[in-house]
Amino acid sequence: MKDMDITSVYRRKYRPYVSTKTKRADLSNYIKDTPIDRPRYAVATDITYINTLKDGWVYQITFIDLHTRKILHYAVSRKMNDEFVSSNTEIVL
Repeated sequence: MKDMDITSVYRRKYRPYVSTKTKRADLSNYIKDTPIDRPRYAVATDITYINTLKDGWVYQITFIDLHTRKILHYAVSRKMNDEFVSSNTEIVL
């Protein structure tokens, strides 16, 4: 490689930016002390960023029932916009 004057390509590992400003005292967990005694009483959601070779960044939204711990719905999209999030929220509710 030295004779041919070529080098290997290093891909930097993805590390999400973590802000210290988001750890505020006024952000409280309202459901922490609430008993969840029936299905669909409390639903949690998460959006995950997935880097793929073919499509680049894709986004997965998942809804989970906190009582049964079952996944109620999930969807994958190439674009994370308000239409993607809103259309999937209507399916769960």
